[in-house]
Amino acid sequence: MTDQPKKSGFYWGRWHTPARGTADGGEMCTGTAWEVHEVWLAGFDEGLKVFVPGVEKSQPLDAFEWGEEVVR
Repeated sequence: MTDQPKKSGFYWGRWHTPARGTADGGEMCTGTAWEVHEVWLAGFDEGLKVFVPGVEKSQPLDAFEWGEEVVR
């Protein structure tokens, strides 16, 4: 496990806690599968957020256990 991402990019992560208001109630949130997630700057007031494929609401960084950055 590594620290939370500090910049936009792609990172290995395990999603363990869905954000409040996630439409599907976080059904895809298993906390067991390592997947590649996109981290992006949502705005200066919101900071970095995480895109989870198939989930309409962006997720906060602390909802994940983080691995290494995926280097292209």
